[in-house]
Amino acid sequence: MESSNEKRRFTPPWRVEEENAETFVVTDANGTKVAWIHHREASSCYHLGALGLSFDEARRIANAIARLPEFLKQRRGFFQRGGGGYR
Repeated sequence: MESSNEKRRFTPPWRVEEENAETFVVTDANGTKVAWIHHREASSCYHLGALGLSFDEARRIANAIARLPEFLKQRRGFFQRGGGGYR
């Protein structure tokens, strides 16, 4: 069991998979599910009250979530806000 002071890591790379006909799942390298993005099918897009994401919108959002570890990597010459790296 994980202790309270340990930081949980979701190891990159993250990938997008289709769990079923209405859900995309973002998983890490260990197979841990990080996010679920639900969408509506094209056949139900004209129902009243169907305000869910389209297939394409959900796919794009899932891909953006899967790219987060790439954006969070430390880069050489980059200083975080308040880091005081300016001279």
